[in-house]
Amino acid sequence: MTLIFMRHGQADHNINFRLNESDHIASNLTDNGKGEVLKNAKALKETIKAIDVIYCSSILRCRQTAKIVEKYFDAKIPIKTDKRLNELRTGFDNRMPLVWLIRLFFSRNRLNKKFKAGQSITEVSNGIGEFYKEIIKKHPNGNILVISHLYIFQIFCHHLYHKKLLLPWRPNTMRLKTAQWHLFRT
Repeated sequence: MTLIFMRHGQADHNINFRLNESDHIASNLTDNGKGEVLKNAKALKETIKAIDVIYCSSILRCRQTAKIVEKYFDAKIPIKTDKRLNELRTGFDNRMPLVWLIRLFFSRNRLNKKFKAGQSITEVSNGIGEFYKEIIKKHPNGNILVISHLYIFQIFCHHLYHKKLLLPWRPNTMRLKTAQWHLFRT
């Protein structure tokens, strides 16, 4: 199986340096973000000639990114949303990410710490692990594109490269710029 992970294109919240964890405050792709997606879809098509299925976060900016990629590949690629790929809910929605990162850094158990109505990193990691096992079974020889968010990608990397979530979880490792993609061959 070839698994390609793509981060959504630049969206409104990226420009404003805010967390955007749901669609209750819509964060659309910017014109720059749409251009990034097209540019990176072209590079992806030069590497992978066809995509069998696109899985994406149900959050608007990821669905918009998936539609642009599908259109660029000029094929009817099934697009499936999965809430396990949604942005990590920190409990600090519509605030600067630095607030959450500082609070997380000073907590004793970073992986299990929850703020307000947020999720723990362990909860998100468990969902990503289940998602990964499911797509391996469904598409053992396919080219699968996953469109999601930076922190989800970083947690995905732990599953693919380390087979577990390592302590301390470091959100600044394995960075993807908006609309960038990373290819895994499994």
